[in-house]
Amino acid sequence: MTKLFCQLCDRAQSHILKAKCQQKHYADTHRREVEYALVPDRPRAPSQEPQEAVVEWPSSRDAAGSPMDHYKVDYIMDQRGSGGEAYYLVKWRGFPEDQATTEPASHLGGCPALLRARRRRQRNCRPP
Repeated sequence: MTKLFCQLCDRAQSHILKAKCQQKHYADTHRREVEYALVPDRPRAPSQEPQEAVVEWPSSRDAAGSPMDHYKVDYIMDQRGSGGEAYYLVKWRGFPEDQATTEPASHLGGCPALLRARRRRQRNCRPP
């Protein structure tokens, strides 16, 4: 039984090698060179020219003109970790969402109501 099995395996391997060689030969004979032609650059209309976007950071100074040391939290977007090692993705008031920062729980001591609301939303959103 073992000798017959070895013979069948050897025959199968030889057929596989033969098929691979035939497929390579077929692919090589039907392959052709690809030539790319570049299109000449056309002048663009002024309305289509790329323009630099005006980007301006929100002011980090208060009404008196002195720099602000404390920023107000608008809401908490996400949480990583738990307990004392929790980090929160914080959206700051007056700043867009793409400028949200990750802050440890110790930095958010002044907004316990937001932390409680975040935990409550997390509990309510968990699937059963």
